[in-house]
Amino acid sequence: MKIVFWGTPDFALPALEVLSAGPHRVAAAVTRPDRFGGRGERLLLPPVKTLAQKMGLPVLQPEKLTLPEWREKLEKLGAELMVVVAYGRFIPAAVADIFPSGAINLHPSLLPRWRGAAPIQWALIEGDRETGATVIRLSPRLDAGDILGRVTAPIRERDDHLALSSRLARLGADLLLRVVGEIEKGTVTAVPQDENLVAWAPAFEKSSGLIDWSLPADRIDRLIRGLNPWPGTYTYYPAPSGPARLKILAGRPRLEGEGGIGEILLAQDDRLVIKAGAGALEIDRLQPSGGRVLTAGEFLRGHGLRAGDILGG
Repeated sequence: MKIVFWGTPDFALPALEVLSAGPHRVAAAVTRPDRFGGRGERLLLPPVKTLAQKMGLPVLQPEKLTLPEWREKLEKLGAELMVVVAYGRFIPAAVADIFPSGAINLHPSLLPRWRGAAPIQWALIEGDRETGATVIRLSPRLDAGDILGRVTAPIRERDDHLALSSRLARLGADLLLRVVGEIEKGTVTAVPQDENLVAWAPAFEKSSGLIDWSLPADRIDRLIRGLNPWPGTYTYYPAPSGPARLKILAGRPRLEGEGGIGEILLAQDDRLVIKAGAGALEIDRLQPSGGRVLTAGEFLRGHGLRAGDILGG
């Protein structure tokens, strides 16, 4: 089949690679416009654009999908199928209607569980034992299209967002290739989603990562893993100039510990243990504001925290 691929972040890269290497032809890649950001406000290219250019594919970057000239460009490609993987913007039905075989979307969850912008994060935070990837027909309602195929994957004990996202991207790419083949042969089966099983996965903001130490330690641990690397989790520690921000990058829940919420129970050698609402959290890696990533021991040797100090927001 002749395909137009829509995607933006790293998660979409395995799908673009697999579809391009298979029996189908990717006519073009559509991605979000370049943006300025990061340190020094440098120009940032979407990962899909970078890969597509290396592969010699035409790249389209519409600012607005409603403009007539973009519809004309898509029509001239003569593609049969539209494949969407984390494009990051609502696609009007009029655009999907251009393609005779319709439009499909790869979503990194076991739909209808975790519709929305952050399905991998919420699966980790809520302690799901398994997740997966689902290919659906693109729908005017968010992530509500009929299911064309899906694959399951266990969530491992110490998975974080980066690790789980990488696995799901690869599994989803293989699933997409299978579904596209079934569409081409006319053997694909569409199954409506059960609306009674819908769970929502709303996007996070920068402030979403502020740790509430009154939560159980295992919940804080899942939050740290779910929000790594963005927006990241953080707290504040007592410094001579006032409370200072501290990113918490990795930790482990502990059952032991008596003390007040957010109290440092142990700050000795290479161990930093904080009291939570239930149990305690031992911190492994952290990053002071404006500093480099440190182990707990490196941080303690440079910042003079001691047992009894209180962390919090």
